Amino acid sequence: MMCFLKRIWFDLRRRVNRKFKVLEGLQQQSNLSLDNIVKEVEVAILAKKSVTGLTAKYKALGGSNNLGFLRHTFVSQSLPKTQNNWITKFALNKLLTRESFFLQWHQENIETKKQFAPDWLTSGQLGKSNVSFVVLECLRPIKSPSFEQVAGLYRACKAGGDIFQTIKTTHTLPPLEPGSRIRDVLVHLVCQFDSPDASVFLDHYIKERNTLLSSFPTEMAHVQKTLKRIFLVIRENIHDYLGLVHGDFKASNMMLSDEKKLKLIDFQYWCYGVRVWDIAFFLSKQKIDFQRSVPVFIECLVLSEQEKKLLIFFYVVAVLLHPKPKQFHWQFKHQLLPALMILNNERVRQ
Repeated sequence: MMCFLKRIWFDLRRRVNRKFKVLEGLQQQSNLSLDNIVKEVEVAILAKKSVTGLTAKYKALGGSNNLGFLRHTFVSQSLPKTQNNWITKFALNKLLTRESFFLQWHQENIETKKQFAPDWLTSGQLGKSNVSFVVLECLRPIKSPSFEQVAGLYRACKAGGDIFQTIKTTHTLPPLEPGSRIRDVLVHLVCQFDSPDASVFLDHYIKERNTLLSSFPTEMAHVQKTLKRIFLVIRENIHDYLGLVHGDFKASNMMLSDEKKLKLIDFQYWCYGVRVWDIAFFLSKQKIDFQRSVPVFIECLVLSEQEKKLLIFFYVVAVLLHPKPKQFHWQFKHQLLPALMILNNERVRQ
């Protein structure tokens, strides 16, 4: 009992320490106190909507790319009665500019029934600092979305591809930049799949994983041979399979609206590329074997033969994104080997 209480105590202390650390970062980056930050956000909200009962409470939620959140409640006659809870996200300008642009475009261009992202209310910058904010519909976590729900969300995202025509004709937006493992894959492989850069990157990617998984030379030789061969085959007519890529399409970035509609959050990595990367990345994070995930999704989405191969190719790439030698024996046997067998037109052993 005492050990259990100690764990609770240490967990609470860790959360409190993190909150103060993130808040300190927000105040230092913006050169503003929390009270002044709240005032600036509230001014932006009131400039957009006539509201009553406006409150704000700071919370240190989410991942390492943000500087915390404000949780708001307010009432507005121009909004549905159920829509009283909103959240303000803070992040550095270079990270939030692209996300804010997408969310505003989505709000203004995708009809309500087809929306797949949180409702956008307003965006802004804290004074003359390099910190931006965006005010969004507050969503609720979902423990484990079903494959059918995720497939529906993926299909809904296809409508977001129209944003690239908007960018092409009316707006200059900072490009997605490499710099982390997932962004490197997105920039050099997902977004440039039919370019020479993609081939060079794939060679580098495999070489790096050979080093990280040096205890598994036979397994990695199989991975390398299959990926390089199938890569040359599936690049043909790739333009039919390009469109909006969320980039970080995983269960923790899926939440429910008050109407119990599944929506995506965290659009910092959105880009134009091979769409099935999103599904491949989602499935790679499931920590279940290939046979219980990928074939089920292929059936849900009714994919063409080339899309199936693209999905399985990117699934292998995604599983290898953060390789862990202690887990690799299981990963190879239950996730990678069945995928490689299908890519090589071999019958998968049950």
